[in-house]
Amino acid sequence: MLALGKKIRHFLPIPHPRETKPFNPSESKDKMHYDGLFILNTGGKDEGLPQAIETIEKAIAERKGSVAQVRKMDKRRFERVAGKLDAGFYLNVRFDLEPGELNDLRAQFSRDETVYRQFYLRSEALPEKEEA
Repeated sequence: MLALGKKIRHFLPIPHPRETKPFNPSESKDKMHYDGLFILNTGGKDEGLPQAIETIEKAIAERKGSVAQVRKMDKRRFERVAGKLDAGFYLNVRFDLEPGELNDLRAQFSRDETVYRQFYLRSEALPEKEEA
């Protein structure tokens, strides 16, 4: 019987959901699937939006990537204003890219004034459309 106040220790190993080996982009030559969320600074005008989308698609294509889907999400106000902008146009882009190229893409958009914020997630491939 356990005395009160003593800690119970569990010695069973907890399975880890991911691989134990860290991901090394230089080892993988296959293209990875990414979801990119871009917050664009179009200066309050919607005329600059097609040019910004074209710039993002060209930058991905220059790195031998391919854009699978572009979804315009709308202009939204920020909950907390941390910089010079209080709102931005949200854009979701699904694309394929070699793993080592993502850092170059991120660096290019960090210098671009049109892209205010950028976020990337690795994702699953889009399902193939079935032909009827």
